[in-house]
Amino acid sequence: MARFAAGDDAALAEVYDLGSPAVFTFLLHLARDRSLAEDLTQETFLRIHRARGLYRPGASVLPWAYTIARRLFLDSVRSRRSEVRQNFDHDSEPFTPHGGGGASPSAEELLADAELAQAVDEALAKIPEAQASAFRLLKGEGLSIAEVASIMGTSKGSVKLRAHRAYLALRGLLGHRFFGRSEEGAPSVPGAASGERQGQ
Repeated sequence: MARFAAGDDAALAEVYDLGSPAVFTFLLHLARDRSLAEDLTQETFLRIHRARGLYRPGASVLPWAYTIARRLFLDSVRSRRSEVRQNFDHDSEPFTPHGGGGASPSAEELLADAELAQAVDEALAKIPEAQASAFRLLKGEGLSIAEVASIMGTSKGSVKLRAHRAYLALRGLLGHRFFGRSEEGAPSVPGAASGERQGQ
């Protein structure tokens, strides 16, 4: 990667050969869709190509690649969610996500799912990014604590702490909206705990 960042275009092939299997496996774990994982893997390395000037010599490449891949995956989720909402709003025929067969979800199920997803996104946007990312990777994508620690470049203990604080904050932010009450023990102000100014 250092050679590629320094201008050796041929080195990108080596970076791709060494890194793409791990990135693909990571994306396949997130997406559960081989075709999508393949597309996002290609896009990840295209982004690396475009951003090679940002690479710091000596830095580990995989955590950087994982971060790019995760952002691309989240973008794809948002795009699909928007497509679902558009079909729900404009189509008179029942809509089945991904075009598959079987019974379509009811209008009530689609609305409830979209409302909850939007509420969670809005709540996560109100807490420190480090906490939100740890929560999304652990609870949303189902990664292990060790995997999240590698992606975020931190310790497993720090990942646990960030995810726990995110969980408490989400309970406080969403409890009243969806359950008519605030959860006891949730901090009234996200990030109020010591260390949150540093995103811990």
